[in-house]
Amino acid sequence: MHKSLSPKLSQNAHFEAGKVIGMDAASALVVEALDPQPGLRVLDLCCAPGVKLAAIAELMDKKGSLMGVDISGPRLNTTAALLRKYKVCLNRSSEDGESGDGSIATPVADDDWD
Repeated sequence: MHKSLSPKLSQNAHFEAGKVIGMDAASALVVEALDPQPGLRVLDLCCAPGVKLAAIAELMDKKGSLMGVDISGPRLNTTAALLRKYKVCLNRSSEDGESGDGSIATPVADDDWD
């Protein structure tokens, strides 16, 4: 069995402080292809656990509107925690007004949806 000698990202002080984030290559390529610019409106379906949302918000300079939707309430809780860590403004609602499955996490910046 091969044991990694590199330190875990979760033990890095910059990670703990919310200055860096870990992302798999497939997610990074999606964000790069999207090329989000400040002022845009972006909808991320199946957004949990929120890494792409945080990266998109950063590339948008936290200006514009970004909405993340996921069917899983528990996974949205993870998304909300991650977005708070990376200081993305978060409004949370659901279709039926209750928390739980079907919730919508809406990180919003300076602009609102028209």
